[in-house]
Amino acid sequence: MTEQDTVICPGDSLFVAGAWQTEEGLYSDSLLTATGCDSIVVTSLAYLPLPVSEQFLSICPGDSLWLAGAWQSEAGDYIDTLSSHNGCDSLLTTNLVLLDVLTGTAEVSICGGDSLFVGGAFQSEAGDYIDTLVAVNGCDSVLTSSVTVLETVSHIESYGMCSGDSLLIAGVYQRLTVAILVLRFICSRRGWWCK
Repeated sequence: MTEQDTVICPGDSLFVAGAWQTEEGLYSDSLLTATGCDSIVVTSLAYLPLPVSEQFLSICPGDSLWLAGAWQSEAGDYIDTLSSHNGCDSLLTTNLVLLDVLTGTAEVSICGGDSLFVGGAFQSEAGDYIDTLVAVNGCDSVLTSSVTVLETVSHIESYGMCSGDSLLIAGVYQRLTVAILVLRFICSRRGWWCK
């Protein structure tokens, strides 16, 4: 009697005891030797362990990864069958997470004649402008800037004054030697200012 140990990969089979065997166990074969005598071979059949591993990956919206035999762009669990060091298959489960697109808004006011760099260029007109930036998670973020252009307002007032009189301007009495004073007020980001 001869004993032999045989190890196969999970899912494989071995022809012993007159059939293809897929279960672990002991199997006996009766064979004829070259001299015509019976020879019994006992085969101990076992399976190698199936290596299973898991990984967690994340992608940005619009990106994709090659998983489970195709380009994947949706969140989910994907299983790949790979070859392990012992020649058997190994299973790799990838948990794919889709990161969020971060969005934000900004309301900005500028004075007429000024400009602001939004939407990839200097803008001097009112409107909504979109910028794509890189967020802390590495994905694109979208910032919408709503630009308002403040109207430039001029206000002219004339005052008749006698030489040597004073006038309250910006909270301070000013002594003027001119007969007529013209004040012009211009819009600024800080409010109304004399110019």
